[in-house]
Amino acid sequence: MLYKVKGILLEKTPNKIILDINGIAIELTISLNTYVSLPEHNSSVELFTSLFIREDALILFGFNDIEEKKMFHLLNKVSSIGPTLAINILSGIKPTELKKAILNGDRTALCGIPKVGKKTADRIILELKDKFGKDHEIGSSEVKNENEDVLSALINLGYKRNEILDILKTVPQEVNKFEDMIRFCLKKFSKT
Repeated sequence: MLYKVKGILLEKTPNKIILDINGIAIELTISLNTYVSLPEHNSSVELFTSLFIREDALILFGFNDIEEKKMFHLLNKVSSIGPTLAINILSGIKPTELKKAILNGDRTALCGIPKVGKKTADRIILELKDKFGKDHEIGSSEVKNENEDVLSALINLGYKRNEILDILKTVPQEVNKFEDMIRFCLKKFSKT
């Protein structure tokens, strides 16, 4: 099994690269996140890899870090998600953000990725939420407990998580009831 490769970067495009490994040129399929982290041509590159064998092809996937590789394998365990869609998902969202979206049930963040609809987003959340365990739970460090319901309600209304978090930081202490916090946030959103 190929775990990691190191070579000279000959060519790169947003979804594929060619590496020269001691005179042998190999093609790796990569995510956009990995592409962004690559150095210039003719530089040394070290990538984690995953080999997929199909009836008609051998496809080698390359990852900038081990977290992206682990997330790629988790996505492949979700029903109806193959390696091509998994790499597409990782091109649209960083592994840490994907983990947060899954743990928080943030379907909107997942649906923002090309080729991921509501059913696929729900399937990812349902099948992967328990894979991360309690020690990875998001919530209390990022959002106070009383704000979690407000966050969830606003996400369901279609607002983006990061924008909601920014507004929740500005909520005065005297505004602490659910309905009042929702009104405050909606007023802020209407001004932007």
